Amino acid sequence: MKAYQIRVHLAELPTIWRRIIVPSHVTFHQLHLVIQFAMGWDDMHLYEFWSTDDPTRYTDDQESIETYEWYLKNAEEPHDEWTEHILSQPLRSSVAKIGPVLESNGELTYMYDFGDSWEHQIILEEILPNHPQAFASVIEAGEACPPEDVGGPTGYLAFLESWYNPRDPEHAQNKAWGEMMGFTGSFDRNRANLSLEYKLPFGKDEISKLAFEVNNTIFHANVPLAFRTDIDAEAISTTHLYKYFKDFLAIIKESEPLKLTAKGNLPAKLVATLSTQGYDYLSPRLPDKVVREDQAWFIAELHYLARDGGLVLKRRNQLTLTKKGSKIMDNPVQLYLFLWKSSVRRYATDYSNGYGLFHPIFLGYLLELLHKYGHAEREISFYVERLLSIHPYLIEEYSDSDYAEVLFMSRLFRTILSDVFAELGIAETRKVKKKDSYDYDYYVRTTDLFEQVLVSW
Repeated sequence: MKAYQIRVHLAELPTIWRRIIVPSHVTFHQLHLVIQFAMGWDDMHLYEFWSTDDPTRYTDDQESIETYEWYLKNAEEPHDEWTEHILSQPLRSSVAKIGPVLESNGELTYMYDFGDSWEHQIILEEILPNHPQAFASVIEAGEACPPEDVGGPTGYLAFLESWYNPRDPEHAQNKAWGEMMGFTGSFDRNRANLSLEYKLPFGKDEISKLAFEVNNTIFHANVPLAFRTDIDAEAISTTHLYKYFKDFLAIIKESEPLKLTAKGNLPAKLVATLSTQGYDYLSPRLPDKVVREDQAWFIAELHYLARDGGLVLKRRNQLTLTKKGSKIMDNPVQLYLFLWKSSVRRYATDYSNGYGLFHPIFLGYLLELLHKYGHAEREISFYVERLLSIHPYLIEEYSDSDYAEVLFMSRLFRTILSDVFAELGIAETRKVKKKDSYDYDYYVRTTDLFEQVLVSW
């Protein structure tokens, strides 16, 4: 695999540097993630890249991109000073590949955090035509990275002076704050490389792409946990959602083309048959006779996942498997990670629409807690207490209720622990009705599959 050896250093603090090998096919956004892990940042702010011979800037600042594109199409002549300023710096999405720009210029500038303004210089040192690894790695390094939000280079130098001086009046405060931000004063190259290897698999195969997407949707940069790409296919074959979804795709394949109802739903006979086979066990109350897809939540969910993921195609009110759908049926690990991606994306959509319990990044924090404590069955109040001790605003929606934590636990149990983690086989859940009460106690533990699906370091 073709790769680049680059040297990255902070422009105003050049003793903070890293020498990195990165696959040549990565995008600017992927290079941003590499630098975040390699330097020790936490990926909390906007960024942009540019080169000296091209004013184009590659950024994740979508609002600024939309502003630039609007002025490009609608600016009146002659341009005023503000319009000239905007149009003088063309903006492009950071999904563009780095190769053409980096090889043409040999250098890039990377600005991270427009408040603290951490300017990084990137120098292309060598092009490696046959690099064996499909992930980035740090091969040499300088000093530790500053903590986030320390106030830029000037603020960091003042922080360091206080950090190393016990007589400084603010030493204790700065020491406590620095440790809370994860600052240790030293750089752990091994930890950085494990994060790069497991969180950022840059292989061109579909399994690597799926693991990359899921990892970077739910895991914060400082969470030492990631989805494996070498999951044992036999171990995942009996997980509930995987088994039923694969069977569902097989039924469509056998029935091709499957004629849908006038409303585009699955035919009544198929829904009734699947329901009698236990396909809708998650619905709390089922009618005596299930004949419509909207009566069977789990069956409708399987249909949605297949359509949304491009595994089936509806044409002329008939349903058929796509090439992608046929191929994924023969690759258990790809299918399993596809279900993780789809479940996480569905949850993220619900959150954006105001229905999700909390931001998807907290799924990663919850998985980290389960990794630490989930070997024994515990009440989920144990996990809620730990989430709320760090992020008390998570129950703001219920702040006016005397049962805020109870409502929060109920939704956590149902929408995440049961409907996602247990469905995908990494957790077991149960609820027990309290005596003389309408409330329940909720319990969760991890399964043996947890360690086979997720890697920690």
